[in-house]
Amino acid sequence: GVILCVAAMALGAMAIMIGVQLAGTYGQGMLGAIYIIGGGVAIVAAIAALTGAVEEATGISAIWWAAIAGIIGLLGAMAGG
Repeated sequence: GVILCVAAMALGAMAIMIGVQLAGTYGQGMLGAIYIIGGGVAIVAAIAALTGAVEEATGISAIWWAAIAGIIGLLGAMAGG
C-alpha cells in the first residue's frame, strides 16, 4: 500500500510539472490548470490514504476523492483532444 501511495504522489507531482510546462511553454493555460489541479488532487488523496484516515484528514471520503480525480482526468482528456 505504501508503494502505491508513493507512486501516486510521484505521478501527481509529474502531472503538476507537465501542467506548468503546458501553461508556460505552450500557452495552453486551461489544459495546464486541469493538469495542475488533477496532480494536486492525486497528491492529497495519496497522503490521505497513506495516513489511513481519509475522512478525518480531509473531510471527504475516499470514494469522492477517486471520483474527483476521475472527473478531472476526463476533463483533461477532452481538453487535450
